[in-house]
This record gives sequence, C-alpha cells and structure tokens, in this order.
Amino acid sequence: MRFLLKTILIFTLVIGVSLSYLHSTSEAATVSYLKDTRYSYIYNFLGSQKIYKFEGKEKSGNLWGISDLGRYYPTYAELEVQNKNGFFLQTRNDTDIYRSIQVIKFPMKKGLKWSVKSESDIKLDFTILSTNKTVNVRAGTFKNVVEVKMHLEGFDKGSYQKEYYAKGAGLILSSRYINNKYAGKSIELIKKYRNTK
Repeated sequence: MRFLLKTILIFTLVIGVSLSYLHSTSEAATVSYLKDTRYSYIYNFLGSQKIYKFEGKEKSGNLWGISDLGRYYPTYAELEVQNKNGFFLQTRNDTDIYRSIQVIKFPMKKGLKWSVKSESDIKLDFTILSTNKTVNVRAGTFKNVVEVKMHLEGFDKGSYQKEYYAKGAGLILSSRYINNKYAGKSIELIKKYRNTK
C-alpha cells in the first residue's frame, strides 16, 4: 500500500512539473518581438525622424517601408523575422538586400552570447543583459523588455550599443556607450499610431 501511495505521489509530482514546464515554454514561444502590423512607428534616428509603415508579409516575416517623416515613398525597407532560433532584422534598399542579423537568440536568457558577421564582414558580438527591463521612451513605458549589448569588432571593448526590444513593438531604443559611459540615444521610438484603412 505504501509503495502504491509513493508511486502515485511521484507520478503526480512528475506530471505537475511537466505540465508547468510545457506551459512556461509554450508561453515563451508565443512571445513576439515583431512590430504590430496594425500600427505605424515613428523613430528619432540621431535627430532625424523616420516612419516605419507595414508593407506586407513575406514568407519569412514582415516587411516595413522606412521613409523620412513627411515623405510618401520609402527610401529603404526592413524585414523582421522571428522563428524558433531568434529575432532577425534585414535591411534592404532599391539595389541591395543585406545579410539578416540575429539580434535576439532563443532560448533567451541573461548572459547568453553569440556572434554574427555584418554585410561588410565585421563581427558583431551580442550579449543579453536582461530579459525583464522596464524602459521609458517618448512613445511610452514598456515592461519585460530585452536588453542586448552589441559590440562591433575593431572598436575598444568600452564602445558598444545597448538595444532594447519590446514585445509587439520590436526595437524601441538604442543607446551608444563610449569608454563605458553613456553617449546618447541612436534610435528612440517616439510615437506609434494605429493605421486607418
């Protein structure tokens, strides 16, 4: 009788742990860092304003047209892709499609490091610094933001970017650091508005 009771207790414990694990991993897999395609996004890029408008879906992700605020036609585009391996960005212009860069790696955890090569074969080193930051930008406050440090090969270790990715909004902030000191914002999401049909 005791053996049967122990067996049932252990079985119940194993099933409970397995179900909670499956729930947490499936929940993590459904988190999307893609921009919400129902909105347009306005960013401040080192003093000039750029607008991102959803252009359409491609097999692998969402294509965004990027133009100076006030211009009708996009000057270049960005493809956002998220899959089981991570979150990727690929920039395009009229004549070139650039290499896709993995800016978040899955499974995501603090301290995770990876490297990729840019189109010009410069090595980019990435490190996840946090997965639960609260970040304030002009467009609002975002919670559970992923903070990623990006260092370019050839620059001293004290010079890098910190990039912040929010669920359903993608990149919301990119800050420069020189000699390990904050040197200003490179990119900041300043407004997001719902598209009208």
